[in-house]
Amino acid sequence: MLPTFTMKVVGNSICVEFNAQIKIAASDWRKKEKDCYLKNGSCVLQELLALCDGNCRVPIRYFSAIEINNAIKNSQTKMELADVSMVTGLLGNRPVLVRFNKWTYNIHRDIAITAQMSHLKNVLRLIGCCLEFEEPVIVYEYVKGISLSDLLFKKGNLNRKSSLSWGSRLRVARDVASAVVFLHTEFTTPIIHRNIKSSKVIIDEICGVAKIVDFSLSISLPPGELEVQDQACGTMGYVAPENLASGISTQKTDVYSFGILLLLILTGKDVYDIIDRVDSIKPEEKIHFGEDSGNSTNSKETIVDFKNLPTSYVLLDHYIKEANVMDITDPIILEEHGIDIQQQLEDYLDLVKKCTALKGDNRPYMIHVARELCRMEKSFRALALAISAQMSHLKNVLRLVGCCLEFEEVVMVYEYVEAISLFDLLFKKDNLNRKSLCWGNRLREVASEIVFLHTEFTKPIIHRSIKPHNVMIERHCHNIELLTLHIITSRGIGEKTIVRRKKEHDCCLKNGSCVLQELLALCDGIPIRYFTAIEIDKAVKHSTTKMELRGVVLVTSSLDNRPILVRFNRYKFFNIHRDIAVTAQMSHLKNVLRLIGCCLEFEEAVMVYEYVEAISLSDDLLFKKFSLNRKSLCWGNRLRVARDVASAIVFLHTEFTTPIIHRDIKPSKVIIDDKSGVAKILNFSLSISLPPGELEVIDNGVCGTDGYIAPEYEQQLIITQKTDVYSFGILLFQLLTGKDVYDIMIRVRDIELVPTLNYIDRVKNATNVDRYVREDNVLDIVDLTILEEHGIEIEQPLKDYLDLAKKCTADKGDDRPYMIHVARELCRMEKSFRSCSK
Repeated sequence: MLPTFTMKVVGNSICVEFNAQIKIAASDWRKKEKDCYLKNGSCVLQELLALCDGNCRVPIRYFSAIEINNAIKNSQTKMELADVSMVTGLLGNRPVLVRFNKWTYNIHRDIAITAQMSHLKNVLRLIGCCLEFEEPVIVYEYVKGISLSDLLFKKGNLNRKSSLSWGSRLRVARDVASAVVFLHTEFTTPIIHRNIKSSKVIIDEICGVAKIVDFSLSISLPPGELEVQDQACGTMGYVAPENLASGISTQKTDVYSFGILLLLILTGKDVYDIIDRVDSIKPEEKIHFGEDSGNSTNSKETIVDFKNLPTSYVLLDHYIKEANVMDITDPIILEEHGIDIQQQLEDYLDLVKKCTALKGDNRPYMIHVARELCRMEKSFRALALAISAQMSHLKNVLRLVGCCLEFEEVVMVYEYVEAISLFDLLFKKDNLNRKSLCWGNRLREVASEIVFLHTEFTKPIIHRSIKPHNVMIERHCHNIELLTLHIITSRGIGEKTIVRRKKEHDCCLKNGSCVLQELLALCDGIPIRYFTAIEIDKAVKHSTTKMELRGVVLVTSSLDNRPILVRFNRYKFFNIHRDIAVTAQMSHLKNVLRLIGCCLEFEEAVMVYEYVEAISLSDDLLFKKFSLNRKSLCWGNRLRVARDVASAIVFLHTEFTTPIIHRDIKPSKVIIDDKSGVAKILNFSLSISLPPGELEVIDNGVCGTDGYIAPEYEQQLIITQKTDVYSFGILLFQLLTGKDVYDIMIRVRDIELVPTLNYIDRVKNATNVDRYVREDNVLDIVDLTILEEHGIEIEQPLKDYLDLAKKCTADKGDDRPYMIHVARELCRMEKSFRSCSK
């Protein structure tokens, strides 16, 4: 029964009077809301504290039940996502998505995790929540979207053909993969999603970005553990075999579910349409959360009995292993691309096979899956890049001036023409320009450009998308121009430079070709500003300030009234071209010295960086005697320096198409910003990329600095990601001790390094830093500056730090952790130290 009330106008106000019965009912309702709020609020806070000490990356707003009811009162639009309903509403004239749950899940966990991931473009952004209902209600930022499951499987869906090109599917897979990688790597302990499936993904119809939603079944791994045993949960068909059999969850559990999602994206069929249905497997079937997994064995010793798996898993595994890719691929993909992309489809299916291996140990990690998907997506665009460079000179192809690669999708800049699309000219009603398209002008000129595609390249190129939308008519001269899809062109570095001297011309050609080759190998070319030799000479003419960094000199100067750092190299054997290419890709990171541009007209290329008022970590802070700056390097700041450098190395190892190994990590490659305290790494001239699909590369000779070189590299010339981990471990040790590696070790005639006798006399016959680290007491070797400030109160954090240095400098590469795990541990240490200091 709805409450009744009377209204009275008193002056300019309206008073509402309820009868006593209604007041009691309202009071009871408010009490219930309050109880729900307290119960749900404590649960959400508990989850937030467990995840991130209660701090949200994105602040979330609290909404009352009245606000939620008012927001959705007149809404008729909703989106069904398996177990939840998304209702479109209005909150303060702002469109939102309000989520209601059909079943009782751990919604508090969902709120806590989404709050930590809402800054990601591929996670549906959380605005706030309401805790006054029995089950909390979540409020998201509004997106005009459609669920991936509806897009893939819903019959008669008009959006399907236009939205699900092969390029779009690769992007969806990559978007989801990057969100899962964040879950696995960016929290203090990895979080396992446990319910990755197509109904948990929304496609933004405007920008095409895939956004993942619902983390209610996720679970964190215990600190230092690689797996956790819990009751099996998820959706049948997507659940990994080991989770189904024993409740074991690892990072590889999510990889299996993601592999099934990859398969569905390829085939356009639901998992239940692929496998034969049996009585035990129904589309709506779930594993009940309250059931006992039936296995109490220690998780590390659990053996999954694959013979007793449900029939559906056996059928699905057989289907994936035996299928011909052209037989199972969605016909929409084949209609658009034909057999031209058969090789890429086969590569994609191979990735599906790896992800859905029945044994978890045989599956790759998500970070490697994401990297492979990025490579595929990049490869898919390569053909269009090559075509555009050959066709922009034609008068009947809309001329491409350039492009911007800094957005998610490449933005193309065309020469301006006042034009109208052929589609609008032919089919738009009441179009006054339609009569101007006489019969003689209709498609003759378009045909000539198609002939060019078919005849003027080494191999004929098929356009595959000739339609009125892709043809533009210039308004004044009625010239027909063909707008080919996905075409890009860009200019080479230094294209407009006027070279006045022959030597400068030769240097520019030599250096320019080297830099361009490196940029293309890394990233298809990222534009950076080009400076002439005259500009550089003028900039440094009156400069007296410089910073020496062992092999390079940074000169402070100004250009166009902008302060800059100009870098000159002392030695010619550095691969400066590689350095330019890698730095250009990493300049958006706060912990990499930002590259503005370069000059290629000197014998050795000159690099121009953004100015920072800084001091070097090696000479000015750690190792320089009587340095006035040294006291500023307290323990908290040293942890921050270590974390900053680690995150830059993690980027090198994980964010490129193939991992890049730095090979020369040491304090002289790090400068500290005086104002912000951020550590910035520079100089990637010795870096090397691993071959595609390989975990190591054999070098021709050893590069790097004695004392920092990993044993396997020095002895066998083997380079892996663990090579950098060793060098970084030495850097960690130096941050702890405040000693240079050469103060700990002395050179002998055969270049071996042995401990200095005055530093450690109880370790006989020690030959490397590794032995020194393992034999010394942390309080005996720690920098006195740290002890003067903190005393023995931080003995345990120092021991934990030394343990990490020990792991990083293990003799065998396999015994060292990956940099991503090192970075995560340093973040935990820094966080713990700062919380104790408050």
